[in-house]
Amino acid sequence: QLVNCGAKAIVWHHPHVIQDIQRINNVPVVYSLGNFLMDQWFDSETSTGMLVGLVIPQSWSIQLFTGLINAVP
Repeated sequence: QLVNCGAKAIVWHHPHVIQDIQRINNVPVVYSLGNFLMDQWFDSETSTGMLVGLVIPQSWSIQLFTGLINAVP
């Protein structure tokens, strides 16, 4: 629905783990960034987060860049 309403990019966040990235009608959708820096050392999935960068030119042809960040005790 957000894409149909005109969203140009969607970045969701709540689950404490990284989730999928996809494009819906050429709109980048990031479902979860995981934890940025969190002290949940019991699982490698919860101690890893994702960084997202968006380049948004006037043409709205959005480029998406990602990277991982790991919490170190």
